[in-house]
Amino acid sequence: MKKYLFLTLLIIIFLAGCSAKVSNEQTMVNVNKNNPPPTSLQMTAVADKSIYSSYEQVILNIELSSDQALNNVLIKAVGITSRLNRNYFDQNQLVSLQKNIVKKVTLSQTLPSCNSCSGLAPGNYTITITADYQGKILATKKINLTIKQ
Repeated sequence: MKKYLFLTLLIIIFLAGCSAKVSNEQTMVNVNKNNPPPTSLQMTAVADKSIYSSYEQVILNIELSSDQALNNVLIKAVGITSRLNRNYFDQNQLVSLQKNIVKKVTLSQTLPSCNSCSGLAPGNYTITITADYQGKILATKKINLTIKQ
């Protein structure tokens, strides 16, 4: 009799645990339905020019739009990497997007001298711009530019 009582108790505990797990999974699904990821985010990005010299300011003009309102979208622009593996363009900005309204963002940074000290030789470079929302990259653009002596 004690065996049956013990087995019955184990079965009840097991079923209660399974029920709680199903309930948690349903809650997680409902949370995701209330805050779905955006289905569309468009980003355009251009530099103010294509050829730069030492000590010039690189200005990036970025436009974003989404099919839904999004808060805390991280716009990050990284590039112009020297032979010493240093990024001479490294800027980011948090923005909020309104549904179907274009948001304009400007990021800029001044270039160092092109010499052996900075490790930035004249040549072609790339800046990569990303739009990150809740840890997911929603859009990426690359800008190519040239640095001359």
